[in-house]
Amino acid sequence: MKMTVRQILNVLTLVAMTLVLVMAPAIPATADIDDVIGAEIDTKPNMTGDPRLDQTLANQNTAWTVIVYLNGDNSLDPSTDEAFNRMEVGACNPNVDVVVLWDRHPGGPWGPGTRRYKVKCDTNLDEPADYTEGVDTWDCGELNLGDDQMLFDFVNWAQTQYLADHYLLSIANHGGGWSPELPSPMRHRRGWMAGGTGLSWDETGMDPADPDDLDYLSTHEVGQVLQHLPHPLDVVFYDACLMGMLEEAYEIKEYARYFVASENIAWDIFRYDDYITPITANTQPVELAEHIVAVYGDFLRDEDYAGTIVALDLSATDNVATAVDNLAQTLMAEQSNAAVREQIGEAYVAAQKLDYDSNGEIEQNTEGYVDLYDLADRIRQTVTSVTIADAAQGVMDALDTSGFILAETHRSGLMWNQEGDPEEWDLEDVHGVSIYAPFGEELYVGLGCTVSTLDPCVVNYDLDCIKVRNYYTTTTPPQDPWLSLAQDTAWDEFVNSFIDVYYCGASMTASGLHLQGTEAQGLPPTRPVFVLTETREPNYDVDEWGSYKPPIGGVTIWRRDYSIPGLGRSHTVYLPPILRDR
Repeated sequence: MKMTVRQILNVLTLVAMTLVLVMAPAIPATADIDDVIGAEIDTKPNMTGDPRLDQTLANQNTAWTVIVYLNGDNSLDPSTDEAFNRMEVGACNPNVDVVVLWDRHPGGPWGPGTRRYKVKCDTNLDEPADYTEGVDTWDCGELNLGDDQMLFDFVNWAQTQYLADHYLLSIANHGGGWSPELPSPMRHRRGWMAGGTGLSWDETGMDPADPDDLDYLSTHEVGQVLQHLPHPLDVVFYDACLMGMLEEAYEIKEYARYFVASENIAWDIFRYDDYITPITANTQPVELAEHIVAVYGDFLRDEDYAGTIVALDLSATDNVATAVDNLAQTLMAEQSNAAVREQIGEAYVAAQKLDYDSNGEIEQNTEGYVDLYDLADRIRQTVTSVTIADAAQGVMDALDTSGFILAETHRSGLMWNQEGDPEEWDLEDVHGVSIYAPFGEELYVGLGCTVSTLDPCVVNYDLDCIKVRNYYTTTTPPQDPWLSLAQDTAWDEFVNSFIDVYYCGASMTASGLHLQGTEAQGLPPTRPVFVLTETREPNYDVDEWGSYKPPIGGVTIWRRDYSIPGLGRSHTVYLPPILRDR
């Protein structure tokens, strides 16, 4: 049979496509992220250079690749089972490829180790599907998900092997907002879940044999990873606490389009089935970012939980940062006036705070993360200087009109502190984005330093006991490289100078500046996972049951606590029949 030229070209195209796909490595060679700085990547992975063939290959893309960096190597590990099972439900969507790097905690019954998955469709929310080694799962040994190299390698692999029109990256773990790159011994002393501690804390860390050698992703490290990926990310979701900060958005603004995060303590709801299932071939990144906020907000309302979440358009970040820079410079220019200093302090105290020390309470006078819009509004209302009021209004206008805040939801309600006592959280003045303002609390990190004897007005008091604030500012080493927001705006200079002049001036004393201990304990943002609903009446004498929550409908819920080594407390709950039947 004689073949036409078009038929011959079609056959050659298919052969070329097959060769390209077969020859593509399943796992690209690991490259040090420092070696790829400045490298230019102009074409998609697996592209041939032939425009016609490349267009054919591009047409094979799925609409979305959802990339999940699932770090369970800490107290969140039990919750990652639910997360993965929900991702399997989402993977039933033919418009989406779901790929996961899942690290487990060695203290659990499942054993240690890290695996990579091409997630399969499975609607069983109780058990994962069966996977085949080398086909849809790969044993990676024990990886440190607090290492930026691991993040780079995984996302680079995912984008190379699962081409898509759009990419979502979710980093699911603990979070503590902006963070420096602390030296190894201080990571253990600082701990996770407190202001300035980044995200993706890995308790196995850099040295699995050393339980003190924790690791995490700093603000700058994540920015570096995103900068050098093969493709820009459409949506970045920090599925962790306290990451909804201007500092975090600014760091990744050039390398992603939309950013989803929470200002405050974030519940590990992990509703990836609800996030992924509605995605269509035509779902745009802005729609998915807003959808995640809607799903999360529905959960807060349905479960009666306090919380916050926001979707940000990173293309408008510069507008907000410029307004913040102007406000910082204006405040510094006038803070030498004693009356202005007091008014700034009053505005800070009145502004909406977030639980940045993660103790389960919002302490209005000491918390160091403040809602940016509300802080500007309080300054506008409190400070009598017209110039400062106008600059504060400029920040509010930028947040209101620039399109930076796409979708935001928050809810006041009950939370529980470290002792398990209920706390009523007032989050009514949340607007979506926080900023670092440690005007009521000086945090230290160090080795063996006695915090109670330190003077916050002395710079570099002790090299073994360093102020966390020192890592934020560009004026006081050792932070290098500095946060991008601190480098490009005057906010860090204002933070430093205001504390110095307010607490350390000739007419002021340092006694009002609260000093926190060097090792934050942290409140994991976990809902009960190992919770067994008892059908029998509690034996209060033998089982040491105690009241769990305030009575619901006049009926008391009881619980009995117990411990799982390495993972903290869990409990069983007695739920009376009148509530069990609901």
